[in-house]
Amino acid sequence: MHRSKLVCLAVSATLSLLGSSAVVADDTEVFFGVPTALNIMLVLDTSGSMNEDVNGNNPSTSGLVSRKQKVKDAAKTFLSNPLIANANVGLMRYSTNTKTTDTQISGDGDQAHGGMVVYPISPLSTNKALISNEIDNLTFAGPTPLTETLYESYLYFSGGTVLFGDNSLKCGVDMYNAKCGNSDIQSFKSVPGSRIAATPSIYKSPITGICQKNFVLFLTDGEGTSDFESIAKISALPGIVNANTCSISNATTAATTNCLAATATMHWSATTLRRP
Repeated sequence: MHRSKLVCLAVSATLSLLGSSAVVADDTEVFFGVPTALNIMLVLDTSGSMNEDVNGNNPSTSGLVSRKQKVKDAAKTFLSNPLIANANVGLMRYSTNTKTTDTQISGDGDQAHGGMVVYPISPLSTNKALISNEIDNLTFAGPTPLTETLYESYLYFSGGTVLFGDNSLKCGVDMYNAKCGNSDIQSFKSVPGSRIAATPSIYKSPITGICQKNFVLFLTDGEGTSDFESIAKISALPGIVNANTCSISNATTAATTNCLAATATMHWSATTLRRP
């Protein structure tokens, strides 16, 4: 992990859980010496592959710990780290729009349609138990919309209009190597606490301090999949993205990786300009 980038840009970090079940000291040293309460948004990978073990097999037959258990353990270990005891922490997850038929979302039923705010960024000192409970209650199914979810977090931090968080869904049960059936699909929008009460179509930015640091931490097992729906919006951002490498016409893994980097850059710009 490049700690200098986190300190200087306060953009995002991706923590691989394939070989680790806990956040180690080096991952949290970036939170030293910050005068104003940090804002940290945890984004947990809730895709279907998280039901597998680290080797991609079924834990019920391999006897190994599942990736979803590793990500839950890592997230809760992070919340218990004394270095962030005075921080503000929130939680996001991926939307699960994959299902056997497409009766609720027009278009491709295999698309993940971004992510949503499960818990708004709040003081960890008084919200730790509630956030931990939300982590325990996560279900895992569907693809991995990394870029779409980072873009939604950009909208949240910048006080933008709710996008994917207004149409997001979750599967009521964990799905291993299968799509979520219509009977298990549940509406799960970005929670009211993440929005401005008088205008709930707009996110309530958590940024309150002029020197405040803002972080988005992804806990994921791999690259994005079904992750193209934010490309047009990202490529339209002024002065940020090369349309040849982040565009609908180049909807490949490489394109979404470039869009992910572009969104991270825009994230830094938005959180910097948003400060009072």
